[in-house]
Amino acid sequence: MYVLSAAVGSSIGIYLLSIASRRLGEAGIRKLVGDSRYEMLVKRIGNRSGLAVALAGLAPPPFPFTAVIAAVSALDYSLWKILAINFLARGARFTILAILALKYGRHILRVAQSAPFQWSMFAFILVCLGASCFSVMHWLRKPQRRPAATHSGD
Repeated sequence: MYVLSAAVGSSIGIYLLSIASRRLGEAGIRKLVGDSRYEMLVKRIGNRSGLAVALAGLAPPPFPFTAVIAAVSALDYSLWKILAINFLARGARFTILAILALKYGRHILRVAQSAPFQWSMFAFILVCLGASCFSVMHWLRKPQRRPAATHSGD
């Protein structure tokens, strides 16, 4: 039941993303994901949009799932094919995860509840918070660059 509900939820999200991507068009998607990433996606996807949707649905994060779906949608690939392929790919991925959770879940929970793991996660969170604060401070101190004014030689 969980696998089915997760696959349906993913397909609903893909439906909404596809509708928005089709309205944005190529120019909007380029602006959203960047020219270089869009060009790379279009080059790699080509006439293999179905395969791209399937691989994106199977791949774990940080694979650019949203960018692939947006690009395929902007290229006017069939919405129904996107939904069907995504549903099957996500269903397969979530089934594999469910099987792994059933087989190894208790062992993973035992490790996660151990004191060394909890302390290491606490330390990791502190490191992440510190790095985030450093990044924000660096960003706030960095002077804003303004584009140079161009003179047309009036």
